[in-house]
Amino acid sequence: MKSIPVSALRLDPDNPRFFDLKALQGRKELTQEELKNEILDDDEIITLGKAIRKAGVAEPIWVKDSGDGSYLVLEGNRRTVILQQLLEEKQKPPPGVKYNVVAANVYPTNAPETEVTLQKARLQTGKKKWGAFNEAAYIYELRFTHKLEEEDIAVELQKSMHRAVFGIGLTNLPRTCRHTTALFLQ
Repeated sequence: MKSIPVSALRLDPDNPRFFDLKALQGRKELTQEELKNEILDDDEIITLGKAIRKAGVAEPIWVKDSGDGSYLVLEGNRRTVILQQLLEEKQKPPPGVKYNVVAANVYPTNAPETEVTLQKARLQTGKKKWGAFNEAAYIYELRFTHKLEEEDIAVELQKSMHRAVFGIGLTNLPRTCRHTTALFLQ
């Protein structure tokens, strides 16, 4: 566990929650500002923001050390955006609360990409859902980019085999959908 300056945090442009945006917009990358705006556009962010404003971030986030002094947020993008916004607004935290640093579990720079990808999914248990398309696209990525077997995906994500095969079933979509899916997974 490490205390990370909020200013050193970068939102994850490959956050599975945004696969649908990338597919619909036909873009490979979303900017930090676009990611932030998407997160702030979520109705549930207001309640989370109030809790963080009052008591700070209760649960550590997960990050990957980028090796350049910055950290990629693997889990905790919404909490990160709220802290960034509080700092931008120059909000004064209550006694005992800090908005400029956050506790984080840190993956090292050389962490295997497949392990980091699986960890993103594991950390979603009990969190805000990604949506059916995003979950299916993530399963597809695990199968075809990271070469995991269907059973391994099901076990790692604690999903039924049916659910894992559903995600992989994106390959059975009409050709235009498969093309769009393949573009944003590249």
